[in-house]
Amino acid sequence: KWTKAVFFRDPAERLLSAYIDKFVRNNKYSLIIFKEKHRVLRFDEFVERATACVGDDECRKYQVKTYKRNGLPMEGLHSKTNPHWRPQILVANLESYLHIHDFVGNFSHLGEHTFELLDGVGAWDPHGSTGWGSKGQEALFDRNHASHRTAASNDKKQDSYYTPELLAKVREAYKGDYALLDMLGTSRTANPVNGRPFAGKTLVDLDPRLVSSSGVASVRDMFRAGKAKKTKTTGKTGNAARRRRTRK
Repeated sequence: KWTKAVFFRDPAERLLSAYIDKFVRNNKYSLIIFKEKHRVLRFDEFVERATACVGDDECRKYQVKTYKRNGLPMEGLHSKTNPHWRPQILVANLESYLHIHDFVGNFSHLGEHTFELLDGVGAWDPHGSTGWGSKGQEALFDRNHASHRTAASNDKKQDSYYTPELLAKVREAYKGDYALLDMLGTSRTANPVNGRPFAGKTLVDLDPRLVSSSGVASVRDMFRAGKAKKTKTTGKTGNAARRRRTRK
């Protein structure tokens, strides 16, 4: 029997972590993702670009039309957004399979929850209790200290990067992820939960803004529909070309 597990992280904390890791420590992301050749984006600029078009159906449709080759733009929150700040519910088809996950952990309690997961399947002693850390003598994620150290450092980082207004913007942009954490109960308990509360739910139950006024269920579906249409058109063009070559 397989145990299906997933860990979620507070979206604001996760977005800041992505910025520090990908833009501060490794500033190539400013060029690779947002085409900024001569400078590193400030955090507020990164947030503005990373959350572009959220809740704006006309903006999304314009972007899909404009970025025909890739289907969806690099900016904004959608199923093709860079995975480091993509909404967590759009990662790994969780919108379809989250309800069958036996274990949902919280990154804020990473050490304790990792222990509970591995211990529950009999894997803690052989694989988690030792062999980790710089000298290979620590437990995986050091469950006695990791969560407290992580929480304290994250609070300090958030205070130095987030203004109340910017934090409110991120919470609104990731409304779906926050609704998911509420639905599962991870925002109300320090214990692991499971994915069953999401059974029978869809992205619409988390954030109605993911519904297109044109009847497309989600941004992910919009991308798939555009890809299918492009493939069909390409097929017709190929047939026409073959007919022309045959006549010659």
